[in-house]
Amino acid sequence: MTPSPANLEVTDVGKSFGDNPVLVGVNLSVAAGSFTAILGPSGSGKTTLLRIIAGFDRADKGTVRIGGDVLDGPNEFVAPERRRVGYVSQNGSLFPHLTVEENVTFGLARSLRRGDDVTALIEAIDLGALARRFPHQLSGGQQQRVALARALAVNPRFILLDEPFASLDASARSDVRSDVRQILKRVGTTAVLVTHDQDEALSMADQVAVIRDAHIVQSATPHDIYQQPIDTGVAQFVGDANLIGGHLKAGVAVTVLGTLPVMKSPTVADGRVTVLVRPEQLALSRTDDVAGVRVEILETAFHGHDSLYRVAFSANSEEHLLTVRLQSGEQFTAGDLAHLRVNGPVKVWPAP
Repeated sequence: MTPSPANLEVTDVGKSFGDNPVLVGVNLSVAAGSFTAILGPSGSGKTTLLRIIAGFDRADKGTVRIGGDVLDGPNEFVAPERRRVGYVSQNGSLFPHLTVEENVTFGLARSLRRGDDVTALIEAIDLGALARRFPHQLSGGQQQRVALARALAVNPRFILLDEPFASLDASARSDVRSDVRQILKRVGTTAVLVTHDQDEALSMADQVAVIRDAHIVQSATPHDIYQQPIDTGVAQFVGDANLIGGHLKAGVAVTVLGTLPVMKSPTVADGRVTVLVRPEQLALSRTDDVAGVRVEILETAFHGHDSLYRVAFSANSEEHLLTVRLQSGEQFTAGDLAHLRVNGPVKVWPAP
C-alpha cells in the first residue's frame, strides 16, 4: 500500500478567533516526500495551522494546496474526509476494543482488510508479532506506531503529526521518534509535524518552520535554523544561546570575549552588533597561559554525554554570565577558576 506523496503550498493564510489573530500571512512550502516540522511555543498558532491543512478548521483568508489541488481558498473548501490526508494525534486515539490489525484497517473497505499490503504495513511498524493484541497490551510507543500505520493504510497524499510523542516518557521518546522517521522515509510519504520540542524538530525534519506570534518567522534546514537563526528570538528558542554585545569592523566582532571571526551571512554593516555564542563553542581550561578570559564556575550540571556550566566574569565594570557545554575532558566544580575561550565564528545581528 504505497502512498502517493504530494507537495504542500500554504499561501498568505490568516485565521482569527473573535478579535484574536492566530495566524497572519502564513506562507509554507513542503516538498513531496519530505518531512517538515512546525516549531513554536504554546499559543503561537502551530496547531491551528495543522488543523487548517487537515480541514478541521477553515482559513479566513489565503490558500492551501496539496499536490496542486486547492483544498481551502476564497471560493473552494474540500472536506477533511476528501483530502486524503492522514492525521496522527497526541494520544493516538486507538479503538480500545479492536486489535492492532483491526485498528490499522479500520478505514479500509472490507475487501482490502486482509491483503498483503496490510500485512506489509504492520510488519513495517515492527508489530507483526503483536497484530492480535489490543491497545492496552501495548506500550505507548507501540500504540503511536499503530496510529501511524492506521493513517498510512488509507494511502494518504500527506501525513500530519500533532505532537504525537508528547505523552511518551523521556526514555521511549527518542526511540519512537527514530522509528517514526524511518517508517515515513521507507514509505516515502510527505509529512508535517507540529511540536514545541526543539530537539524533536531538529533531529527529525528536513525543514523546520519556526512560528511565533502568528507568523512563520523562518523556514530552513535544521542546520541553518540552529547556525543561522534569523533573529535573537529564534536563536534563543532553538537552543541555549549566549548573547553579548560587540562592535563589528572589517569582518570581525570585538567583544568582551576577545576579537571573534563572524559567520558569512547577509551583510551586516560595521557598528554595534549583538553576538550569538553557542555554549558548545566555548571551552574551559585550567591552564593560565591560554588566550581567553578568566571566569568563575557558578553552577554545574552533568548529563552523561556532556556537562553544562554556568560561569561568570567581570568586564567593562559589568558582570557577565555565560553557559558552557563541554563534551568531555576536564571536569570543574562550583567555585573553580578557569580560562574561557571561543572556538569558531559567531553569528551577529545589528544591535537594537
